[in-house]
Amino acid sequence: MVTLLEGNIEHITLFNLLQLIKLEQKTCKMTITIKELQQEANLYFKLGIIKHAVLNKLTGKDAVHRLICWWTKGDFKIQEIEISDIPQETINVPLESILMSAAKKTDDLADLRNLVPTLESKMSFTNEAIYEIQNNLNIEIPEWVPGFVVELPITFSLAKYFDICPYSDTGASECLRYMFSTNILIPHQRQEENYAGIDAIDSLASIIMEYLGFAQSQTLVNEAIEVLQIDMTTKPGFSQLLAFSDYIRERVSELIDEDIAQEIEWRLRARITSLS
Repeated sequence: MVTLLEGNIEHITLFNLLQLIKLEQKTCKMTITIKELQQEANLYFKLGIIKHAVLNKLTGKDAVHRLICWWTKGDFKIQEIEISDIPQETINVPLESILMSAAKKTDDLADLRNLVPTLESKMSFTNEAIYEIQNNLNIEIPEWVPGFVVELPITFSLAKYFDICPYSDTGASECLRYMFSTNILIPHQRQEENYAGIDAIDSLASIIMEYLGFAQSQTLVNEAIEVLQIDMTTKPGFSQLLAFSDYIRERVSELIDEDIAQEIEWRLRARITSLS
């Protein structure tokens, strides 16, 4: 495919790029990527008319709205394609209509953008939400907490939230607004950690949940307790906690990047030392 134009949307806005493609009446594909967040969006045009867009779980207008409202940077490449290369049409309204509705949505999202202004922005579950989710995980998620959050770690980026959230673009924004308003989430602020009085295993589990989702973390912790035969009615000894750390390290390395697994091990051992 012939590359027509490439750059970064930090330097040329999506509004201008989309209008340029329309003006030039190009049949092309535009790919936008943010490598560090593992994000990619693809838009397809037929003679300058936008026909299809896909971003994460979103397609059509939802995908374009997400791009315009939240993507402030990203490498783009516009490549010439054949009409037969365009996937099934998901957009059948004029570009101007999409741009106008996206501008309105951007204004409507001002409150959320104050809390999490970019895709890299991070948010955290409150202690209250963590307690409720952990204590109800094997029964049912509390009514006030959306069920899909068990796939998220304790602290996560806006990009990660959008990856996991199963709702439409509007639904995802409304859900995020709801979770902030009900004190399920707060913008992430690293605070001094105090573990006095916190159960040792729960304290170690909180580290694991910073990297894996609630459900996956809980499964690993319960598995380690069962395999190592840790008696949860008594305080675990130093050697038991080290065995717990080693077991988690081995299991986590099967699930995620080795460097992250090593970081988890280091933090678990540091926490064990602080608890001793």
